[in-house]
Amino acid sequence: MKLLGIIGKPVENSFSPEIYNSFFKRIGLPWRYLAFQVEKKYLKNLVVCMKLVDLYGLNITAPYKETVLPFLDRLDPSARESGAVNTIVRRGNRFIGFNTDGDGFCNALKEQKKIVLKGKTIAVIGAGGAARGIAAALAKRGAKNIQLLNRNLYKAKKGAAHLKKHFPKTRWTALALTLKNLKKSFTTADILVHATSADLKLPLQWLGPKALVCDIRYQKGLTPLLKAAKKEKLSTLDGLWMLAHQASLNLKLWTQKNIPPGKLLPSS
Repeated sequence: MKLLGIIGKPVENSFSPEIYNSFFKRIGLPWRYLAFQVEKKYLKNLVVCMKLVDLYGLNITAPYKETVLPFLDRLDPSARESGAVNTIVRRGNRFIGFNTDGDGFCNALKEQKKIVLKGKTIAVIGAGGAARGIAAALAKRGAKNIQLLNRNLYKAKKGAAHLKKHFPKTRWTALALTLKNLKKSFTTADILVHATSADLKLPLQWLGPKALVCDIRYQKGLTPLLKAAKKEKLSTLDGLWMLAHQASLNLKLWTQKNIPPGKLLPSS
Protein backbone atom coordinates (compact mmCIF):
# COMPACT_ATOMS: atom_id res chain seq x y z
CA MET A 1 0.00 0.00 0.00
CA LYS A 2 1.27 3.47 -0.87
CA LEU A 3 0.82 6.30 1.56
CA LEU A 4 0.12 9.97 0.81
CA GLY A 5 -0.85 12.83 3.05
CA ILE A 6 -1.19 16.49 3.85
CA ILE A 7 1.01 18.52 6.23
CA GLY A 8 -0.10 21.75 7.87
CA LYS A 9 -1.48 23.41 10.95
CA PRO A 10 -4.42 23.14 11.27
CA VAL A 11 -5.45 20.25 9.01
CA GLU A 12 -8.60 18.93 10.67
CA ASN A 13 -10.92 20.88 8.33
CA SER A 14 -9.21 19.81 5.12
CA PHE A 15 -11.39 18.03 2.56
CA SER A 16 -8.32 16.43 0.95
CA PRO A 17 -8.46 13.09 2.81
CA GLU A 18 -12.13 12.71 1.84
CA ILE A 19 -11.42 13.54 -1.82
CA TYR A 20 -8.41 11.28 -2.30
CA ASN A 21 -9.50 8.32 -0.20
CA SER A 22 -12.90 8.26 -1.92
CA PHE A 23 -11.19 8.25 -5.30
CA PHE A 24 -8.73 5.49 -4.35
CA LYS A 25 -11.59 3.34 -3.05
CA ARG A 26 -13.66 3.96 -6.18
CA ILE A 27 -10.94 2.77 -8.56
CA GLY A 28 -9.65 0.00 -6.30
CA LEU A 29 -6.21 1.52 -5.75
CA PRO A 30 -4.72 0.35 -2.42
CA TRP A 31 -3.47 3.80 -1.40
CA ARG A 32 -4.22 5.79 1.74
CA TYR A 33 -4.20 9.58 2.28
CA LEU A 34 -3.68 10.88 5.82
CA ALA A 35 -3.56 14.29 7.53
CA PHE A 36 -0.48 15.20 9.56
CA GLN A 37 -0.59 18.24 11.84
CA VAL A 38 2.91 19.37 12.73
CA GLU A 39 4.59 22.17 14.65
CA LYS A 40 6.97 24.34 12.63
CA LYS A 41 10.02 23.31 14.66
CA TYR A 42 9.44 19.66 13.71
CA LEU A 43 8.74 20.22 9.99
CA LYS A 44 12.23 19.36 8.75
CA ASN A 45 12.37 16.21 10.88
CA LEU A 46 8.97 15.10 9.63
CA VAL A 47 9.95 15.53 5.96
CA VAL A 48 13.18 13.57 6.55
CA CYS A 49 11.36 10.79 8.43
CA MET A 50 8.77 10.45 5.67
CA LYS A 51 11.55 9.31 3.34
CA LEU A 52 12.04 6.30 5.62
CA VAL A 53 8.52 5.02 5.03
CA ASP A 54 6.71 4.18 1.82
CA LEU A 55 5.34 7.70 1.47
CA TYR A 56 4.72 8.53 -2.19
CA GLY A 57 3.58 12.13 -2.04
CA LEU A 58 2.39 15.00 0.10
CA ASN A 59 0.30 18.11 -0.02
CA ILE A 60 1.52 21.11 1.95
CA THR A 61 -0.98 23.60 3.33
CA ALA A 62 -0.72 26.74 5.46
CA PRO A 63 1.48 27.85 7.01
CA TYR A 64 4.27 25.73 5.49
CA LYS A 65 4.12 26.29 1.71
CA GLU A 66 7.20 28.49 1.80
CA THR A 67 8.86 27.04 4.91
CA VAL A 68 9.19 23.57 3.36
CA LEU A 69 11.27 24.66 0.35
CA PRO A 70 14.77 24.19 1.87
CA PHE A 71 13.94 20.62 2.93
CA LEU A 72 13.23 19.36 -0.60
CA ASP A 73 15.69 17.86 -3.08
CA ARG A 74 14.48 19.74 -6.15
CA LEU A 75 11.86 22.29 -7.21
CA ASP A 76 9.70 22.16 -10.32
CA PRO A 77 9.51 25.51 -12.21
CA SER A 78 5.98 26.01 -10.82
CA ALA A 79 7.40 26.04 -7.29
CA ARG A 80 10.53 28.00 -8.19
CA GLU A 81 8.59 30.76 -9.93
CA SER A 82 6.05 31.19 -7.14
CA GLY A 83 8.43 30.55 -4.25
CA ALA A 84 5.92 28.15 -2.72
CA VAL A 85 5.18 24.40 -2.69
CA ASN A 86 1.82 22.73 -2.17
CA THR A 87 2.59 19.31 -3.63
CA ILE A 88 5.52 16.93 -3.17
CA VAL A 89 6.18 13.98 -5.46
CA ARG A 90 8.60 11.20 -4.62
CA ARG A 91 11.04 10.11 -7.31
CA GLY A 92 13.20 7.33 -5.93
CA ASN A 93 14.39 8.73 -2.62
CA ARG A 94 14.11 12.37 -3.72
CA PHE A 95 11.27 14.72 -2.84
CA ILE A 96 10.39 17.16 -5.63
CA GLY A 97 8.27 20.24 -4.92
CA PHE A 98 5.50 21.45 -7.24
CA ASN A 99 2.89 24.18 -7.03
CA THR A 100 -0.53 23.19 -8.36
CA ASP A 101 -2.38 25.99 -6.53
CA GLY A 102 -1.99 28.41 -9.40
CA ASP A 103 -2.88 26.07 -12.25
CA GLY A 104 -5.73 24.62 -10.17
CA PHE A 105 -7.17 28.08 -9.62
CA CYS A 106 -6.75 29.19 -13.25
CA ASN A 107 -8.17 25.95 -14.63
CA ALA A 108 -11.23 26.37 -12.40
CA LEU A 109 -11.56 29.98 -13.53
CA LYS A 110 -11.44 28.96 -17.19
CA GLU A 111 -13.86 26.05 -16.81
CA GLN A 112 -16.41 27.75 -14.58
CA LYS A 113 -16.25 31.38 -15.78
CA LYS A 114 -14.74 31.19 -19.31
CA ILE A 115 -12.49 34.13 -18.44
CA VAL A 116 -9.49 35.11 -20.58
CA LEU A 117 -6.85 36.46 -18.19
CA LYS A 118 -4.73 38.32 -20.72
CA GLY A 119 -4.80 42.05 -19.97
CA LYS A 120 -6.75 41.71 -16.73
CA THR A 121 -6.17 43.66 -13.49
CA ILE A 122 -6.34 41.42 -10.45
CA ALA A 123 -6.38 42.19 -6.73
CA VAL A 124 -5.01 39.35 -4.59
CA ILE A 125 -5.67 39.50 -0.86
CA GLY A 126 -2.76 37.78 0.84
CA ALA A 127 0.92 37.19 0.18
CA GLY A 128 1.45 33.67 1.50
CA GLY A 129 2.15 30.49 -0.42
CA ALA A 130 -1.31 30.10 -1.94
CA ALA A 131 -1.45 33.77 -2.99
CA ARG A 132 1.99 33.56 -4.61
CA GLY A 133 1.15 30.34 -6.45
CA ILE A 134 -2.05 31.86 -7.83
CA ALA A 135 -0.37 35.17 -8.71
CA ALA A 136 2.38 33.35 -10.63
CA ALA A 137 -0.15 31.37 -12.68
CA LEU A 138 -2.20 34.52 -13.38
CA ALA A 139 0.91 36.30 -14.64
CA LYS A 140 1.90 33.32 -16.78
CA ARG A 141 -1.49 33.57 -18.47
CA GLY A 142 -1.04 37.24 -19.32
CA ALA A 143 -2.54 39.24 -16.44
CA LYS A 144 -1.51 42.86 -16.97
CA ASN A 145 -1.63 44.17 -13.39
CA ILE A 146 -1.50 42.15 -10.17
CA GLN A 147 -1.83 43.84 -6.79
CA LEU A 148 -0.85 41.98 -3.63
CA LEU A 149 -2.63 43.41 -0.58
CA ASN A 150 -1.54 42.07 2.77
CA ARG A 151 -1.63 43.04 6.44
CA ASN A 152 2.15 42.55 6.53
CA LEU A 153 3.41 44.97 3.89
CA TYR A 154 6.96 43.60 4.01
CA LYS A 155 5.68 40.15 3.02
CA ALA A 156 3.66 41.64 0.14
CA LYS A 157 6.72 43.54 -1.11
CA LYS A 158 8.89 40.44 -0.81
CA GLY A 159 6.37 38.38 -2.76
CA ALA A 160 5.94 41.01 -5.48
CA ALA A 161 9.71 41.36 -5.89
CA HIS A 162 10.16 37.60 -6.26
CA LEU A 163 7.34 37.30 -8.78
CA LYS A 164 8.54 40.29 -10.79
CA LYS A 165 11.87 38.53 -11.43
CA HIS A 166 10.05 35.64 -13.07
CA PHE A 167 7.23 37.60 -14.74
CA PRO A 168 8.62 41.04 -15.68
CA LYS A 169 5.86 41.75 -18.23
CA THR A 170 3.25 41.93 -15.47
CA ARG A 171 2.98 45.09 -13.41
CA TRP A 172 3.30 44.17 -9.72
CA THR A 173 2.10 46.33 -6.83
CA ALA A 174 2.42 45.59 -3.11
CA LEU A 175 0.00 47.37 -0.79
CA ALA A 176 -0.80 47.33 2.90
CA LEU A 177 -4.30 46.07 3.66
CA THR A 178 -5.94 49.41 4.50
CA LEU A 179 -9.32 50.82 3.49
CA LYS A 180 -7.61 53.50 1.39
CA ASN A 181 -5.62 50.90 -0.55
CA LEU A 182 -8.59 48.55 -0.87
CA LYS A 183 -10.65 51.30 -2.46
CA LYS A 184 -7.81 52.21 -4.82
CA SER A 185 -7.36 48.58 -5.82
CA PHE A 186 -10.99 47.49 -6.03
CA THR A 187 -12.12 50.32 -8.31
CA THR A 188 -9.79 49.04 -11.06
CA ALA A 189 -9.90 45.27 -10.43
CA ASP A 190 -11.49 42.86 -12.89
CA ILE A 191 -11.02 39.97 -10.46
CA LEU A 192 -10.69 39.81 -6.69
CA VAL A 193 -8.95 36.76 -5.24
CA HIS A 194 -9.19 36.22 -1.49
CA ALA A 195 -6.18 33.99 -0.72
CA THR A 196 -5.90 34.05 3.07
CA SER A 197 -7.30 31.82 5.78
CA ALA A 198 -8.76 34.81 7.65
CA ASP A 199 -12.46 35.68 7.60
CA LEU A 200 -12.05 39.21 6.24
CA LYS A 201 -14.91 41.61 5.63
CA LEU A 202 -13.98 43.43 2.46
CA PRO A 203 -15.61 46.56 0.97
CA LEU A 204 -17.05 44.81 -2.07
CA GLN A 205 -19.19 47.85 -2.92
CA TRP A 206 -16.07 49.43 -4.45
CA LEU A 207 -15.77 46.72 -7.08
CA GLY A 208 -17.19 47.30 -10.53
CA PRO A 209 -20.48 45.55 -11.44
CA LYS A 210 -18.68 43.12 -13.76
CA ALA A 211 -15.98 42.13 -11.26
CA LEU A 212 -15.55 38.49 -10.25
CA VAL A 213 -15.04 37.62 -6.56
CA CYS A 214 -13.08 34.43 -5.83
CA ASP A 215 -12.51 32.88 -2.42
CA ILE A 216 -9.96 30.06 -2.27
CA ARG A 217 -11.28 29.01 1.14
CA TYR A 218 -13.86 26.28 0.92
CA GLN A 219 -16.65 24.83 2.96
CA LYS A 220 -19.96 23.12 2.32
CA GLY A 221 -21.97 26.16 1.33
CA LEU A 222 -20.84 29.66 0.43
CA THR A 223 -18.17 31.37 2.52
CA PRO A 224 -19.15 34.68 4.21
CA LEU A 225 -17.23 36.59 1.53
CA LEU A 226 -19.10 34.94 -1.33
CA LYS A 227 -22.43 35.47 0.44
CA ALA A 228 -21.58 39.18 0.67
CA ALA A 229 -20.62 39.20 -3.02
CA LYS A 230 -23.97 37.65 -3.96
CA LYS A 231 -25.73 40.45 -2.06
CA GLU A 232 -23.78 42.93 -4.20
CA LYS A 233 -24.94 41.01 -7.29
CA LEU A 234 -21.35 40.14 -8.18
CA SER A 235 -20.22 36.98 -9.95
CA THR A 236 -18.41 34.49 -7.68
CA LEU A 237 -16.12 31.47 -7.83
CA ASP A 238 -16.17 28.93 -5.00
CA GLY A 239 -12.88 27.58 -3.62
CA LEU A 240 -14.12 24.01 -3.97
CA TRP A 241 -13.58 24.22 -7.72
CA MET A 242 -9.96 25.22 -7.21
CA LEU A 243 -9.57 22.32 -4.78
CA ALA A 244 -11.03 19.86 -7.30
CA HIS A 245 -8.81 21.09 -10.16
CA GLN A 246 -5.79 21.08 -7.89
CA ALA A 247 -6.57 17.51 -6.82
CA SER A 248 -6.87 16.50 -10.47
CA LEU A 249 -3.39 17.91 -11.17
CA ASN A 250 -1.97 16.19 -8.08
CA LEU A 251 -3.41 12.83 -9.10
CA LYS A 252 -1.85 13.24 -12.53
CA LEU A 253 1.54 13.75 -10.86
CA TRP A 254 1.09 10.85 -8.44
CA THR A 255 -0.77 8.27 -10.53
CA GLN A 256 -0.41 9.43 -14.18
CA LYS A 257 -4.21 9.23 -14.42
CA ASN A 258 -6.36 12.01 -15.93
CA ILE A 259 -9.30 12.49 -13.57
CA PRO A 260 -12.04 15.06 -14.37
CA PRO A 261 -12.17 17.59 -11.50
CA GLY A 262 -15.96 17.34 -11.23
CA LYS A 263 -15.62 13.71 -10.16
CA LEU A 264 -13.42 14.71 -7.23
CA LEU A 265 -15.69 17.15 -5.44
CA PRO A 266 -16.68 15.97 -1.96
CA SER A 267 -20.27 14.86 -1.64
CA SER A 268 -22.67 17.38 -0.11
